[in-house]
Amino acid sequence: MDDRQIEDFFAAYSSRINAALDDPGQLELKASSAAFAACFVAAGPAGVRCGSNNDELRRALPQGIEYYRSIGTRGMHALAVDHRPLDALHSIARVHWRADYVRRSDNVALSIEFEVHYLLQELQKGEPKIFAWISGDEEQAYRDHGLV
Repeated sequence: MDDRQIEDFFAAYSSRINAALDDPGQLELKASSAAFAACFVAAGPAGVRCGSNNDELRRALPQGIEYYRSIGTRGMHALAVDHRPLDALHSIARVHWRADYVRRSDNVALSIEFEVHYLLQELQKGEPKIFAWISGDEEQAYRDHGLV
């Protein structure tokens, strides 16, 4: 996996999120779930969660988009991607995101920047898959900015 391929992967990932935020009917379930490995791990302040790329994920994706819309999310933008190969099949990508919101309580636009570390595997040429990610306290950031 080279830097350009990983940047393109996260640009497409971001584009799908933004299309769904604009219009939930535009959520590309197949392409969105294809970004993930058969099983994956999410780690953050609430602990470690394991998931499977199955019908449960395909049900959770629209619910996640609806939650983001409900707190005023207008866009998610991968501003920078720092990609480090680990071996021939694996890499880590540190993605610097900016999320744009309109706070419901006072209609004020605001942005929150944050980083997420993704572990990626490429078993088939040109098809990286997220098999783990590590993120900060998203819910606390929402509380700090009056979004929830």
